[in-house]
Amino acid sequence: MLRSIFFSLLFVFLLVSCKKKEKAVIPSLTKLNISYGTDPRNIMDIYLPANRTEATTPVIIMIHGGGWSSGDKADFTPFVDTLWKRMPQYAIFNITYRLALNGQNLFPAQEEDVKKCIEFINSKRSEYKISNRFALLGGSAGAHLSL
Repeated sequence: MLRSIFFSLLFVFLLVSCKKKEKAVIPSLTKLNISYGTDPRNIMDIYLPANRTEATTPVIIMIHGGGWSSGDKADFTPFVDTLWKRMPQYAIFNITYRLALNGQNLFPAQEEDVKKCIEFINSKRSEYKISNRFALLGGSAGAHLSL
């Protein structure tokens, strides 16, 4: 009898210990108006996909146009859903930079902002769980800054 109980408990123990552990699911995350610099226009919206990792989650940085004197990250916001549907594994960062207005923030201020943003995102790779593979996408002046 004692032998039967021992083997039964051993069987249950082996059965329970052999169960596969389920991976923790990382939910998607959206963060709006996150500052990456000291100027009020140094902000971005962050769209992080579910189940992202530092090894597998590439990054798209979206840069608005407007001749360096107008425009905002909101210009690209309607395209975020489309990008995510076509490339659901990508983390998307939609940024705003300083505008050249009234003799202030003349070039290369915009280029410096993009560099500052890239450095900020890169410094947060482990927190955001994103890879070091970045692609820049822009329209008009944003395309120039992407280059």
